[in-house]
Amino acid sequence: MPYVRREGVDWPAVRLALTAPGRRLASGPALADLFEEGWQPVLQSIHREIDHWCLAEDRFGPQAVLQMLSLHGSRTESIGTWWGSGWYETAVRAAVDHAASHNQLPDTLTTLFAGPEQLADAIVHGPDLLDDGTLQWAIDAVHDEERRRRSADQPVPTAVTFPDWAADKLTTLLAEDDE
Repeated sequence: MPYVRREGVDWPAVRLALTAPGRRLASGPALADLFEEGWQPVLQSIHREIDHWCLAEDRFGPQAVLQMLSLHGSRTESIGTWWGSGWYETAVRAAVDHAASHNQLPDTLTTLFAGPEQLADAIVHGPDLLDDGTLQWAIDAVHDEERRRRSADQPVPTAVTFPDWAADKLTTLLAEDDE
């Protein structure tokens, strides 16, 4: 975060921060030790991605890249099915519907909300406004929905970094620079 500002991104600092040999996980182990012989491909991937963002910044400017990074960040695997992801609302509504249809909504929630749709709306539009118990139930319900889909061999949507049209257009524009 210290390298991302309104004026743009300090890409050399980001590159160094992400690839420093001594970079460690919060639990202590160094990333290089965690990946062992797989560390070099990880480094290459990081460098390649940063090179793409640098090229995009050269072509479109820092403000456009910050907007793209915001889009990108809200739809990545690190977000998964949680608030901000492309699949969050679908997952919440499916989880609440499943719980309601199986009489698994906690009594406290059926008392607080007029019905499952109102509960889903509250979770979708303002999870940060929920009390701790409701938020914990929502988190568990979304994760349970994901597990249910996997165990039933139903697709769990993958994270998409950009809408298809944006990725196609960006790829085309960046390819023009290579010509």
